[in-house]
Amino acid sequence: MANKTANTKHKPVRRALRANEYYNPKTKRYEYHYIDAFGKKRAVSSYILEATDQVPKGKRAGQSLREKEAEVNAKLVNNLDIDGSKLTLLEVIDRYLNSLYNRKELAHATKVGYNVTINCLKQYRLGYMEIGKIKPEHCEEWLADMKKKYRGSSIQSQISLIKRSFEYAVDYDYIVKNPFRRITTDRSDSKVMEAISVEDMNRFLDFCSKDAHSAHCYNMIYILFWTGMRASELCGLTLDNIDFENHSIRVEKQLQCIDHTHVVVKTKTQNSVRNIPMTDGVYKCFKDVVEKRYLKGDIEPVRYDERGNA
Repeated sequence: MANKTANTKHKPVRRALRANEYYNPKTKRYEYHYIDAFGKKRAVSSYILEATDQVPKGKRAGQSLREKEAEVNAKLVNNLDIDGSKLTLLEVIDRYLNSLYNRKELAHATKVGYNVTINCLKQYRLGYMEIGKIKPEHCEEWLADMKKKYRGSSIQSQISLIKRSFEYAVDYDYIVKNPFRRITTDRSDSKVMEAISVEDMNRFLDFCSKDAHSAHCYNMIYILFWTGMRASELCGLTLDNIDFENHSIRVEKQLQCIDHTHVVVKTKTQNSVRNIPMTDGVYKCFKDVVEKRYLKGDIEPVRYDERGNA
């Protein structure tokens, strides 16, 4: 038998190829050509045709062409966006939030919470996985690890954003179904907050009134205790919110630190807007605070919101 020529000795054994499958002699790879859901011509390739084939010497192992072909066809059957399915979870969350911010105005605290989720997810492999390859078991692994480090209420807040981001991906045909759909956790593992007794509160206030480090802010602490306002709400009050004649406080703003600047913004939700009656003690403390407030000329010490409005 004659020796093989140089042109044929490195040529692979002829294989039975299916429709749209080809062998490229230049790259020595098998290729599958197809048209995606948007009518664009595309191709996937591999050094091996079947998963059981031997990988050529010196080449990295990977999926066979038939395996890639099966994934592509599964996406095409469901009219999925091939490029969208290759986005990482973090990239999808970024797209979802950009869409959300364009549709509605969110409170600064809400945006801060979303950033906490993003920064936490950056520490996990799940955040960098292609969404088309994320399975429920990957989500369960993430949840199991999160439970070792965080409380249930904190985890549930993160689950909420991730779950809605996957729903966004489903709506835009990046994936067929949401792998996070059944992921949830029990908030009951969070510590239950108990209100202190009136006796303990009065003992604490008495201490503050006499302590050198806290006496200067005694009025503010007293007001917080007896009104139930958040510190940000108290600091966000302006004179028009305090009705001394009717002994009433109108809560409709809050003080927030945004980009290292303190500004007055709306309350987080409309339900936070409320009127609070003043006790005689609160009335006295407010009077003292207003009378002793620092004034530069006739200018009230008012901060401005994100748009520069008073």
